[in-house]
Amino acid sequence: MAKRLKGEGSVWLRADGRWCGAINLGWEHGKRKRRYVYGPTAESVQAALLKLRSDLAGGIAPAGPGEPTLAKFAERFLERARLDLRPNTYRNYEYLLRNHILPRFGHKRLSAISRAAVKGFLADLRANGLAANTTRLARATMSVVFAEAVDDGLVRLNPALAVSRRRSAKAPQPDKTFRPLSEDELARFLSAASGTPEYPLFLLLARTGLRPGEAFALDWADVDLDSRQISVNKGVAMGRLGPTKTHKARHVDLPPSVAEALRGLRAARAAQALSQGTGEVSGPVFVNGAGGRLDESRVRKAFIATARKAGLSGHRLYDLRHSYATLLLRAGAPITYVAAQLGHANASTTLRWYARWLPDPSRRYADALDAASGTGVSGEDAAKTA
Repeated sequence: MAKRLKGEGSVWLRADGRWCGAINLGWEHGKRKRRYVYGPTAESVQAALLKLRSDLAGGIAPAGPGEPTLAKFAERFLERARLDLRPNTYRNYEYLLRNHILPRFGHKRLSAISRAAVKGFLADLRANGLAANTTRLARATMSVVFAEAVDDGLVRLNPALAVSRRRSAKAPQPDKTFRPLSEDELARFLSAASGTPEYPLFLLLARTGLRPGEAFALDWADVDLDSRQISVNKGVAMGRLGPTKTHKARHVDLPPSVAEALRGLRAARAAQALSQGTGEVSGPVFVNGAGGRLDESRVRKAFIATARKAGLSGHRLYDLRHSYATLLLRAGAPITYVAAQLGHANASTTLRWYARWLPDPSRRYADALDAASGTGVSGEDAAKTA
């Protein structure tokens, strides 16, 4: 018969000679939930119970039976995700897990990862210079993985769910992270870039609105200089080649300046191929020193250096895309055309991002209807009909 230790209602000696302890986890579906711990001595069980209570007070859920480490569970999660997710989404999850999350938490059991630990992890990512969007995606990835673990009954709490991101006084505000260049600023930027290896790329981004990853993925086979169009059918994300963000291909018009710059680049590449005896020009349009596709971090650094040379600050590489959209809209281009060029799923997306750059809505468009039909009513006629 089980024997309780005097004065310790939650610790008792079992009939099999082991000591046992229990902690109350509350009620679920009308039933009381308890977690039991076992040990060879009453002292070891009491210590285990203290640890459980401490974990609960710190927001750490107690470990369930057979609970794996995050690394083990992440492998299981990725196996399922490969079948259920879009390839690009799967690649992003895998990259963030392998390169950021698992090096920090992979050895820990799931319930040992607290909200405080997740907050500290995100703060460290930001402190080490990781882009705000990548930090956001790292938190989202952790939340998705833990949501799966909660659904599997392995843990009770998701420590990454809606973790707030503290903003310092110097943290960029929304209006500072979305800063298209004006016509004058863009002219200064392109002038500063002229003559650099990055100039054709920067010009293409500024005059076509391609996402940087779409430009990095561009092959010569996608470029039709005679019709001045390019086929955008893939992108580079997290250093890997995959589909575009919307998983749809599109054709983008090339202004004469971009077509001329690409002709010059192609001619230079053809001369190099001839001297090396490597045949016709093919493969990526924009290459690094080894002939491979460009790395975004290096291009981003070149962009910042060029912007500084032009006397500009606070802009990002992606702002060249925003500049293209806003300047087109200011020039009176139909929003449906701008949406198609940008690769937005529909014009409502374009409107949501760029509504404030549309031509002045106070113009009296309604008056133009009378002018076009010749049905204008004079003040005297209006008085007669009143």
